[in-house]
Amino acid sequence: MISNDIDRFEQLFDRVSSIIEDAKHKIAHTINNTMVQSYWSIGKEIIEEEQMGQ
Repeated sequence: MISNDIDRFEQLFDRVSSIIEDAKHKIAHTINNTMVQSYWSIGKEIIEEEQMGQ
């Protein structure tokens, strides 16, 4: 009986751990995309400002 409970809790722990890991990957992906978009926008602003001066 105790062994069965331990197995159930290990399986629960594995499922919860998987959910957390998936969330971490999604968060990292979102942050990376946002940073790339921000840097692109900053570069665009700089280029547009430089071209107005010529």
